[in-house]
Amino acid sequence: MTSAIMAQGVPADEIKELRKFGLVVGAAFALIFGLLLPWLFSFGTPVWPFVVCAALVVPAVVAPKLLGPVQRGWMKLAEPIGRFNTRLILGLVFYLVFTPAGAIRRLIADPLVLRQRPTESYRKPSRQRTAQSMERPF
Repeated sequence: MTSAIMAQGVPADEIKELRKFGLVVGAAFALIFGLLLPWLFSFGTPVWPFVVCAALVVPAVVAPKLLGPVQRGWMKLAEPIGRFNTRLILGLVFYLVFTPAGAIRRLIADPLVLRQRPTESYRKPSRQRTAQSMERPF
C-alpha cells in the first residue's frame, strides 16, 4: 500500500495526518456544535454540524488526500488565532496569578532580609575558613 500512496505523490505520514485531521475535526464539530451547545443552551438540534462531520469523516476514511486543501486552510486560520490566544492566556496568567502571588509573597516574607537589619550595609560577613578546610575540599 505504501508504494501505491507514494505513486500518487503523497507520503504515508501525510495521509495519516490528513485522516486524523478529518476524523478529529469532524467528530469535534458533531459533538460541540451538534450535541453540546444545543444541550447547554436548550436549542433544537441543528443539522449542519452533522453535515460538516460527514463531509470530513467520509473523505478521511475513503480518500484522505482530498482533505489536503481543507487542512491547509484550517491551519492558516488556526495559526493567527493560536498566536493571539497564547499571548492572551499567558498575559492573563501572569497578571492574575503570578503578580498577586509575588505581591503576597513580598508582604509575608522578606526574601532579601532587608527589613530585619536596617543598617548602613547589608553585607553578610563570610565565614572564616581554616587551612585545614582546604586540604580536602570535597
